[in-house]
Amino acid sequence: HRSAGQRQVWLRRSTPGAIPDCGHSMPVRADMQPQGSKKSRGEGVHGVSWCEREVLDLLDIWGEEKLQAALRSLHQNIDIFCAITQRMGALRHDRTAEECWSKTKTLCMDYRHILAHNSQSGNTPATCPYFEQLDRILHGDGSAQPTTLVK
Repeated sequence: HRSAGQRQVWLRRSTPGAIPDCGHSMPVRADMQPQGSKKSRGEGVHGVSWCEREVLDLLDIWGEEKLQAALRSLHQNIDIFCAITQRMGALRHDRTAEECWSKTKTLCMDYRHILAHNSQSGNTPATCPYFEQLDRILHGDGSAQPTTLVK
């Protein structure tokens, strides 16, 4: 978790690739990890940074309406992330389903932080890397909207 000071510094960044990975994890099935994946080579899920092209490709795949509808309708969505992993592999990105899940969770969390920050009166508007892509994907998703009381 970031402190308030760290979050403010991070909010001012706007360069793609500057998104830090979070420490969230997801239960991993043995079939989620393709042969030769980072996990089988002994590297940790959060030890390998994402390059800008990987994140953009992930957002393109994950942001497809068909996948978003499936993700909204299923509580257990590991099969969807396995499919995302296969499509990432076709684009020559070596990522596990857990890594893709973790990155999308981090991106959503960062997007929600920006929405909450920008909804507070008096705050200077902030953005984050990939905000436009995330807004296109998550704008209509109520779970991404900050909860505020209207008086």
